[in-house]
Amino acid sequence: MRVLARTNLSLALKVTAAAVLVGLFAGPHAASAAYFQTDFESGLPSEITGAGALEGTQGYSAYGFGNTFLRDVSPTSQPITLTLTNLPTHTSISLDFFLAIIDSWDGNGDGVNSVAPDFMNVTIDGTPIFSETFENSSNGGFATTASYVPPAGVELAHHQDLGFTTGVYYVDSAYNMGLDTLFDNIAHTASTLTIQWFANGAGWQGTAEDESFAIDNISVTLNGLANDVPEPAAAGLFLGLGALALGYYRRRRQAC
Repeated sequence: MRVLARTNLSLALKVTAAAVLVGLFAGPHAASAAYFQTDFESGLPSEITGAGALEGTQGYSAYGFGNTFLRDVSPTSQPITLTLTNLPTHTSISLDFFLAIIDSWDGNGDGVNSVAPDFMNVTIDGTPIFSETFENSSNGGFATTASYVPPAGVELAHHQDLGFTTGVYYVDSAYNMGLDTLFDNIAHTASTLTIQWFANGAGWQGTAEDESFAIDNISVTLNGLANDVPEPAAAGLFLGLGALALGYYRRRRQAC
């Protein structure tokens, strides 16, 4: 009986030792965490400045937008700016946001009229990471095209009257840009971060009655954060197996 107990204890201790090694070599590890988030339902965060004003989303609320978004109607390409400071050490960022392309965006144009191109832009610390044309022409309008081809799931609505249409040839569109991998794992290590959204182009006519845009559900995730503790799963395995081995040993001793 004691020989069997020693054999089983030896096996349990070997398993526990393996768990110790897992716990030791699992940490430290790189982690990701959302550092900034807003859906504008509680007002405009102090980190966001520049162009734009909070407005009701109207028909956009049916596509994942909240009741309020930040709409930019500036006619001179003024950006919406998000500024974050005192960031912890990290290696990259991921950006999520919803985008409303409102009313008569002409994309690349129709090759005849001079109302294009109309670009939507996103920059990180002044470096362009996104610059594509969008179009909202409906049946009977100009035969326009756009440079942006949204990946699967990104386009939430296209050519829909979502409450902001002012004419008969153009309607509205909605996008979940966070599902575009272009905005994942963007290299960044500085302690400050500046993100800007703005529209421009030779034919862009940004006003409340024409070509405007809005953003909502913004989230900035920091990747590669330092973490000096073992992975939770490994630490739990180590503690659990250690307790199991100790309990088993005590029971075998009592039985013997």
